[in-house]
Amino acid sequence: MCRIDRIYISPELEKFGTNVEIIAGSTYSDHMPVKITLEMQRRPTRDCNVRINKKLFEDVEVSRNIRRIWESNSVGCGALDKLRGKIIETSTYLHKATKSRITRSKEEEMCLRRSIAAAQRLLQKDPRCQWSRAGLEAARETLQCLIASRNTMLFRSSAAWWSKNGDKVNKQFFMHKQPRTNYSYNPKLVKEDGSISEDISEILEAVTSHYHELLSDSYNSPEQPAMIEYVLEGMQHKISDAAQANLVRPLLEEEVADALASICRTSCPGSDGLSRDFFENFWDVIKADLVDGLKEAWDVGYLPEQFQEGMIFLIPKVQGVTTDARQWRPITLLNTIYKIFANILAKRVKPYLQELIHVGQTGFMENRCIIDNVLTFWEAIALAKKTNQHIACLMLDFEKAYDRVQWPFLDKVMERLGLPLKWRLAAMALYRKFE
Repeated sequence: MCRIDRIYISPELEKFGTNVEIIAGSTYSDHMPVKITLEMQRRPTRDCNVRINKKLFEDVEVSRNIRRIWESNSVGCGALDKLRGKIIETSTYLHKATKSRITRSKEEEMCLRRSIAAAQRLLQKDPRCQWSRAGLEAARETLQCLIASRNTMLFRSSAAWWSKNGDKVNKQFFMHKQPRTNYSYNPKLVKEDGSISEDISEILEAVTSHYHELLSDSYNSPEQPAMIEYVLEGMQHKISDAAQANLVRPLLEEEVADALASICRTSCPGSDGLSRDFFENFWDVIKADLVDGLKEAWDVGYLPEQFQEGMIFLIPKVQGVTTDARQWRPITLLNTIYKIFANILAKRVKPYLQELIHVGQTGFMENRCIIDNVLTFWEAIALAKKTNQHIACLMLDFEKAYDRVQWPFLDKVMERLGLPLKWRLAAMALYRKFE
């Protein structure tokens, strides 16, 4: 397949046994992890993972139970613990409700198929029977709607939509009309010494070692403190006292609502499966606990691990290149509450970024364009030719720069820029455990 985050599930998937198995515990997006097993034995298949669809909220019973959860009062716990408990209870209930609907859908499908078979037998006996013909057409239409609704909860409709309108995955991936008993996948990985490994344990060990070295503070030298101080001394910009006061002002309900609205509606939710649609549908009963919980998180600089959890998936950066761990792009699916809290911090500091960040940083900045660096390079070449000067232009690209930056260094940079301690603690709460 071209991309592992776009997968099409055909009805014939069950005939392959467990060679392809959905193993995500609580994933609700097209970024669906797939486990490829090498055993060719046939075992009973289990239900696929489900997605919490917003149409589920239109169910009267589901809506009433969700409101009951959020209208209940938890005694003897803080606002943040209260919010965490209700999120867990809601997520668990919606999982069960969705799977229950899928089970009922399968039972209704069996009844419809029996009705279609009965109508077809009557038509064979009497082709002029209009009642049987009308019933057959109605049953077929109902069956199509039922299967389409269930496929939405089983990821299938979104994957089918992408196969037609989005990513053009290779044709053979969709050729499931005939069951293939020889389906297999042999994982391979090119190790650092250039050898190719096909052993699962060696591949897991090599990938773990690669990301442990990449994401850990592996570079330590006696000169490092002096180098950090040298960099910090060159930073002359600082935000004003008024800006510092604005950054640490109390958290408001309007900020929480604005941060929620800024989340893309199609953004993938995290491990709890609660998307922006859920919060908007039940905003009237959720907002009080949500705002109070985030206010406590803002005051103490702490987020529970339940909100910090993220599911990381490795997406190939180059099409067809899956044997080089350096060519994988880790994508993390985060919970909506995490995104809301991060958006609040980002929106507060955004008005001051232009004066804090050097003009040489042209990428990922509003009202700046990375093409300016290319134009500057061309102008330098033109000026050197015009003045008959010899120059050397050095263009550097830091490999995995974002992954290699150390968090303590970023905290010192933010302190040097004048960002207040309370704002920095709230920012650090997004990635580190409370101590």
